Amino acid sequence: MVIITTASATIILEFDKLVDDMKSTISHMVDDLHDDLVSSTPVDSGEMRDSWTKPSFDGNWTWSFKNTSDHAVIIARGRRRLPNQNGTVRWYGSIQNGWSAGVRPFMKRFERKLIVKLNNI
Repeated sequence: MVIITTASATIILEFDKLVDDMKSTISHMVDDLHDDLVSSTPVDSGEMRDSWTKPSFDGNWTWSFKNTSDHAVIIARGRRRLPNQNGTVRWYGSIQNGWSAGVRPFMKRFERKLIVKLNNI
């Protein structure tokens, strides 16, 4: 049993609860972002979709996950035209499942949703 007798202790406990609630909210949102990215990853061979790591909390308000496939960086940058060595132009990236602009739109949606959730704590 904890007995709190001072106002400062009450404030500290309330702040700790707020921090815990924020971390929990962010953790759930990171999981949702991960699931969104995995389910919408363009599929040709399935390698890229299968190459997402699980989200992990790295401490100090940092969560991380990544895609380990060789071509993930090409898809994540979005659809674009790049010159080949022979002087012709080739399209790189994907137009599948909203990936024509790369990972940016997914991150923008994540940020907007996260701000709303955190403001409601």
